[in-house]
Amino acid sequence: MSGEDYSAALSELFREWTLPNPTAIARLFVSPAFAPHLEDIVELAQHRLGDQTQLMTVVGGGVVGGGQEVEDSASMSFLGGLLPNDSSVELFCVSDDSEVSIPKSSSSSTGMTDSSSQRRSSHLAFADPHFSEIDAVLE
Repeated sequence: MSGEDYSAALSELFREWTLPNPTAIARLFVSPAFAPHLEDIVELAQHRLGDQTQLMTVVGGGVVGGGQEVEDSASMSFLGGLLPNDSSVELFCVSDDSEVSIPKSSSSSTGMTDSSSQRRSSHLAFADPHFSEIDAVLE
């Protein structure tokens, strides 16, 4: 599959994905062969996934999915899941070139229902194990 065939690749990935009513979170892993088309891929994927899905897209040297790893050809992998109805998602990126700072949630996005109850926060980190500041982010 060439890097130009990203639309067909997305159609195959999302063949069995139905648009969720509740909030969903999705990760799209893309090989370097598709990197020149990344902006178009993200736009098309988000359109197909719908507004209720928070999409994170990563370009990596190897793409894992379907029980195998592909390194030397054009490939994509998709992972999606539903979140509880009262949940919210905040995406952020930290790199070696940026200051390590996790955004603080506002009360409206943390799921606080009233002043006497608070919802416990959960975090999902996707990190390069060689990222020099990963320990600071996780603390």
